[in-house]
This record gives sequence, structure tokens and C-alpha cells, in this order.
Amino acid sequence: MKKIILINFLFFASFLIVFAQDQKDALRYSQAFYSGNSRSASIGNAIGSLGGNSMSLSINPAGLGVYKGYELSISPGFYFNNTDANYLNNKSSDNDYSLKISNFGFIGSFYPYDYEYKAEGDNSEWESINFGFAYNTLNNFNKNVLFEGINNSSSKLDDIIYSENSGVKTHFGNLAYENLMFYDTIKNEYWTDVSDDKDINLLQKSSNASSGSLGEYVLSIGANYNHKIYIGASFGIQKVYYKEYSEYSEEDFNDSTENFNSFKYSQNLTTKGSGTNFKFGIIIRPIDMVRIGLAMHTPTWLKLEDEYDENLQTSTTDGNFDIYSDKFYEDYELTTPAKFIGSLSLVFKRGFLSMDYEIIDYSFARLRGDNYSYNDENKNITNDYKTVSNLRIGGELNLDIIYLRAGYSYYGSPYENSDFDNNEYISISGGMGVRVDNVFIDFAYINSTQKANYYPYKSFENTFAKLENNNNQMLITLGMKF
Repeated sequence: MKKIILINFLFFASFLIVFAQDQKDALRYSQAFYSGNSRSASIGNAIGSLGGNSMSLSINPAGLGVYKGYELSISPGFYFNNTDANYLNNKSSDNDYSLKISNFGFIGSFYPYDYEYKAEGDNSEWESINFGFAYNTLNNFNKNVLFEGINNSSSKLDDIIYSENSGVKTHFGNLAYENLMFYDTIKNEYWTDVSDDKDINLLQKSSNASSGSLGEYVLSIGANYNHKIYIGASFGIQKVYYKEYSEYSEEDFNDSTENFNSFKYSQNLTTKGSGTNFKFGIIIRPIDMVRIGLAMHTPTWLKLEDEYDENLQTSTTDGNFDIYSDKFYEDYELTTPAKFIGSLSLVFKRGFLSMDYEIIDYSFARLRGDNYSYNDENKNITNDYKTVSNLRIGGELNLDIIYLRAGYSYYGSPYENSDFDNNEYISISGGMGVRVDNVFIDFAYINSTQKANYYPYKSFENTFAKLENNNNQMLITLGMKF
């Protein structure tokens, strides 16, 4: 007769498990879906060769050299996010909204642009040397995801059992030792009532609420050489704030599993941190209507801190249990990939057309820590991610004091295996602006869609939710030139 031992929670609570980040966290802080100000957003942020916009400080700082004077602007934004989910042929939807400052900027000149202000006898071809300071939103993390469905083939407990029997310790497994997991001393393996039952019928529910943003403060300098060459450099300080609360539950839908009623597993994660980077750029104007831009972004060197805790609530025939973990704190570093941008614009008397082409290799992201090696996570980053090409296209039509704009952005999926998770990001935008004397007001509307697969547990790849995220942004920019 086989011997079954109920693992004592107090014993395993003392077992050290390092709460480590994985490749998803590295990707989250490496991607930039620019928000910026109304003018740049409405043309898809295709401003790499245009300049004359505080958003260019975060894309191609050479655009700072295009300025002819001083400018001050601020851009508040309203964000509405909706996520549709399909899990086990059951459809659901959830949404979220927020108000944020998307951009603010100040541009000034060290050296006057107009010839009449130059010192007598000054024959320099340098027309102006400008400086700028701006804040730009690079990524908005506000999103709610909700899905549920009846599963008669697998449970999250199967995934935990697989991990534990493979020697991989998990936080969920650590909590589950008290009343959901058992140990077979003859077979030397863990099991549960659910994983041991072939006729399961489980109602599975998952909810995830995330908030926060990735923003960048930029200090830049740019110069104009004879209206033909513009150069610039930026020093960026990125600020990370990410907060996530997730719940996952399973319930015996029609009493099909012996001894098991339900469990609910919840997690809290807060990530804070900052990092620095540099950006360098050049814009060349070979003829009046053509502008060619090149920019390079160094990696961003981020220092991050996580605060994490979890809770497991279970209901079995032996009673109800509510188990809380201690808070976990982890300091670590993330180096994001470098980025290269090539740009082309055609400037006409009554408007322009512009394009940015961006290359970034997400497999070069790296995690580091003093208390953990992150070797496995970095191998996963190398294997799971790839080089991505991003495209931004936009245009503007000048109708005297009114400006009409439209844009399109495509951000390629970073995943090496697109069948596993195709994560393309597509954005369509439009807007208008009004200029009266030295005052301007701009409006923009941006609709972005992103499809992804969400796996509540990984060992069973057929169990995933198909997500379609629809993000709507409305921006207004108020500014003045002087």
C-alpha cells in the first residue's frame, strides 16, 4: 500500500525560492510605443527627419536644430483601453481608462538664428545652437484583462505538479503544499486530487489589472549648420512604475473531483526604478524639399526594485484555508537593446510626408542581479526574441492657420516563434492643429490594436486565451512660441 504524506506548510515556508524576473519583464521595459504630443502622435510619431517638435528629443535629437526660437508646450491625454478575450470558446471583455500628462517640453536657443542678430563680422555657417528639455511617455501600462471558461482537460495544478516533479520550485507550489499537494513516497512524486482525476470539469477564471508607465526626461542639445545639416544629442533618464494585481481561480463546476472544491491564487507586483541612456542623431537636407535622418539610441541601463506578495485561498472537504506569503523584495538591473532609426521626409509648400524605419533586437536585453544569476532568463530572452523592424508614416496638410494630419505605425512582433505569440502593434492616428500668432493648440486621436496569446499556465500550450487589446488615446497640446 502506497504511503501518502501531506507536506507540512511550515516546513516548506522556510524553503528559499528566489523571486526572479523573466523575459516578459525585460520586454515590457524595452518596448517604446511613443505617445508624445498631439502633433507628433497624429502623424504616427514619424518625426525622425522633421524635427521642430519636443518629441524628437526622444527619437532623433538632431530635430532640435530645426527650431528657430523658443517654445513651451504641455500635452495632457485621456486613455481608454479595452481588451477582448476568448478562452475555451468563451468570450469576455474588460476596460480601463486614465488621465496622464503625455508630454511637456521647453526649447531655447543659445545663439540667435537670424543673421541680423549676429555679431558684426561673424561669418560662421552655424545658424543656431539650441537646447531642450522634455518629458515623453514611451509606454502606457494601464490595462485590464478578464477571461473565464470550462476546462475538462487540465488544471493549473497539473502545471505546478509538472514543475515540482521536474525540480523547479514555484511560489504557487510553495503555498499549495499545505492542502492541495501531496507526496507519493513510493513513486517519489507530487500529486493532487485534481491532477489525479481524469474526469475534471473546472470553471477557470483569470483577471489581471496593470497600471503605470515608462516615461523619459530628456536633456538635449542641437545645432543647425547652414540649414543643410542638423546634429543633436540627448541624455535621457527613464522612469519606470509598474503595478500589477492578478487573480486566478479554479472551481469544481459540477462536483466532478473528489475532495476538491476550489482555489484562488492572487499576486501583487510593484516595480519601480530608473535608468539612463544617450541618443545621437543627424538630419541632412540635400535639397530644400528632402530631409534624411539617422539616429542611434544606446541601451538604457535600468536599476529596478520589485515588491511582490501572494495569497492562496483553498476550499476542500477538509476545510477552507487562507495562506499569505511574506513580501519579497528584489533589486536587479536590466539593460535594454540599442535602437537604430532611419528617416526620410518630403517637405512641400503646404505640408509634408514623413517616414521612420526603426530596427531593434530584443534578444540583446539582459537581466542582472547580485543575488541571482538570471542565466536561464537571459537564455530565454536570446531564444524567444528576435530583431524587429518598426515603421512609422505620417503627413500634414497646411490650410493657412489650420493643419490636418494623419499617421500610421507598425511595430513588429518581438517573438521568434510567431505561432506561439504574435504580438504585432498597429496604430492609426489623425488630428488637427490651429496656429494663431505665437499660440498653438493641437488635437490628436490614436487607435492602437495588439493581439496576443495569454497562457494562465505554460505546460499545456493548448490552454490559452486569445486577447485583442484596443487602446484609444485623445491628446491635446497647448503651446506658445516666443
